[in-house]
Amino acid sequence: MATEKTEKTAKAAKPAAKPVKAEKPAVKTGKPAEKPAAKPEPAAVKPEPAAAKPAKPAVKPAKKKKDLMYKGHPLMRKDNLIYYGSMAQKYIIMMQVLETAQKSDIELATKVSVQLQLTDPDLKSKDRVVKKAEKAGLYNAMDVASVWLERALAGK
Repeated sequence: MATEKTEKTAKAAKPAAKPVKAEKPAVKTGKPAEKPAAKPEPAAVKPEPAAAKPAKPAVKPAKKKKDLMYKGHPLMRKDNLIYYGSMAQKYIIMMQVLETAQKSDIELATKVSVQLQLTDPDLKSKDRVVKKAEKAGLYNAMDVASVWLERALAGK
């Protein structure tokens, strides 16, 4: 009886242990442990096309950039040259930044040459120039350029 009491008191003194999940014993083989494979998802059934589709190109074509527009005409820049207008029309404006000044962290155009030119590729570059002027600042140059281009394309 004394042994029964000691067993009961020993059981009562120990708190109830949480059930332990059975784990596989780790076997050291020198290889990294493999993760269990995920269940494969069922493959979607694709209907077969009636006619063969042309193969898609491996490289997607680049998206066409939208040109910068000013008063209905494209405006393009290359280094210190700014082109205003379309080469598909009879006239185009070429502006060249001649001088710049640094204001805080921005470089501003202080002197700009403006030329109204014909777009005929058969003419020499000097013969293409219809009008030219020099303006102080890009704003003044753009103002003159838009008026010249509108008038030239209107035929005035």
